This record gives sequence, C-alpha cells and structure tokens, in this order.
Amino acid sequence: MSTRQKVTSTELKQIIQQRLGSAVFVTIHRNAQLGFTATVVAPIKAVGAQQAVDAIVQDPRLAYELVDLKAHSSVSDR
Repeated sequence: MSTRQKVTSTELKQIIQQRLGSAVFVTIHRNAQLGFTATVVAPIKAVGAQQAVDAIVQDPRLAYELVDLKAHSSVSDR
C-alpha cells in the first residue's frame, strides 16, 4: 500500500509551478516507471525551464501519487 498522498494532475501542476516560480505551462503525464512526468510547453527560449522542472519533480514523485480526477473525487467524497 502506498503512503504517498494521492493528487490529481491539476494539483501536481500547481505544486510544480509553485516550486518553479514562473508562469510556464506544465503538462503532467502518467509514466509506468516513474509514476508521472512533467513536460514544459513553452517557447524555445524557455529550454532551461524543462531542465528545472525535471529537477523539481524528483521530490514530488516520492511524496505524491498521480490519480485520475474521477477516482480522486470518489475517494475524497467518502
């Protein structure tokens, strides 16, 4: 059983964007090996933002488990 907090992709985006400290657009994708990945969608000038996000997501991967929004609302409604 996982002890990680269950969060949606929207919540993960907010956590990552807050840690990044900038207004880049981040998408979250489920990944079988890592749990999830985060991708920066930004102009070519923001290439350093993806490297920063790659470093930032290391801690959240240990603390959070990505869940589907539908499943998350069912669990929290109980």
